[in-house]
Amino acid sequence: MKILIIEDDEQYQSILSRKLTSSGYEVEVAINGKDALIKLNKNKISLIILDLLMPEMSGWKFMYEMSRTQHKNIPIIILTNASEAAYPSRVPLVMDFLIKADVSLDELVKKVGKHMSAGETKKKSK
Repeated sequence: MKILIIEDDEQYQSILSRKLTSSGYEVEVAINGKDALIKLNKNKISLIILDLLMPEMSGWKFMYEMSRTQHKNIPIIILTNASEAAYPSRVPLVMDFLIKADVSLDELVKKVGKHMSAGETKKKSK
C-alpha cells in the first residue's frame, strides 16, 4: 500500500517519508498539489497525507481537483498548522482525518495504520 505525502517543506517531507518507510509503508512524495495530481496518475495510491498551505496549488485546490477525477475516493489525512477557524465548513466532507502538524511521528504512524487497516477491511467486504 502506497502513501502519497504532499508537503512543500522538503525537510519535513523527508522526515515523514523516512518514518513511514521504516514503518513498512511505500511512500511517494509531491511538493505541491499540481505535482501530486501527476503522481496520482502514475502510481496506485492508497492514502494521501496533505499539507494545506503550499505554493503553486494549495491543499484546498488539490482536494477540489482530485474530487473531479477517478481518484476521488482515496482517503486524505490533512496534516496542518492552520487553526480550525480557517477551515471551510465543507472540510469534514472531503477529508478523513485532520491532524495538527505538531503530532508525534509515532502517533501519526498509528493513525495511518488504523486508517489503512480500515480501508483494507472495506475493500474485502465489497
